[in-house]
Amino acid sequence: MSDRKTVTPAQRQAIARLLIATLRERKTIATPPQTMIEASVPRARFMLFAPPLVRAILDHRKTVTRRLISPQPASSHSALRCPLGSPGDRIWVREKWGYRAQFFDRRAGSHGPYVYAADGSPLGAKHHPWKPSLHMPRKACRLVLSITEVRCERVTKISVREALAEGCPAERSQDPVGWFREVWDHYYARGGLGWKSNPWVWAIAFNVPVPCPLGTPRGEG
Repeated sequence: MSDRKTVTPAQRQAIARLLIATLRERKTIATPPQTMIEASVPRARFMLFAPPLVRAILDHRKTVTRRLISPQPASSHSALRCPLGSPGDRIWVREKWGYRAQFFDRRAGSHGPYVYAADGSPLGAKHHPWKPSLHMPRKACRLVLSITEVRCERVTKISVREALAEGCPAERSQDPVGWFREVWDHYYARGGLGWKSNPWVWAIAFNVPVPCPLGTPRGEG
C-alpha cells in the first residue's frame, strides 16, 4: 500500500500560486522598473560655450552659467523644471574646435587630435579652419561639468559674487556686474531679451573639472 499523501486540487492551486508569486518577486528584484533605472543614471546634455568662457572654465574662474528660459514664464514657479538638467546631471561642453592636422594641411583628414579656439591656434599653423561649437562631435569633448545647483531668477538679480563666478576677467573685476551686463546684451539685446528687459534665466552652478596639462593633446581619436 502506498504511503504517499494525496494532494488535493485545492492544494495544487495553492502551490501554483506560491510559485508564481515567488517568480514574480525574483523578476522584480532582477529587473527594477525603468523609472528606477532612469532615476539612478545621471543625464548628460550639451551646452555651447564661447571660447573666452571656456577659457574661464579651464582657469577655474567660471563655475556658473545663466541660460535664457524659453518660453519666458509669467512668473517664477517652484514647479518649473529646468530642461537643461538638475543637480547631479552632467553637461558636456561644446566649443569652437578643429582638426589639428588641417591647420597645417587643408587636405588632411577629419580625425583627431583636436584643437580648441579657447587655447589659440597651434604654433606654426598655416591655416585656421575653426569649426563652430554646434558641430563638435561628442568624442572631441574635453570638458564635462557636473551640475550642483539650478535656480530660476531674473537676470538682473545677479550679485557681484555671482558675476565673478560667471568668468569675469581680472581687468573687469572692479565692476563684474557691468561686465556680465555687456556679455548678456551681446547675445540677447538684438532679440529683445537684453538686460533692460530683465528676462527670466536658469542660473546653473557646476563643478569645474581638472583641465588637461598644457601641451597635452586633448580628445584624440
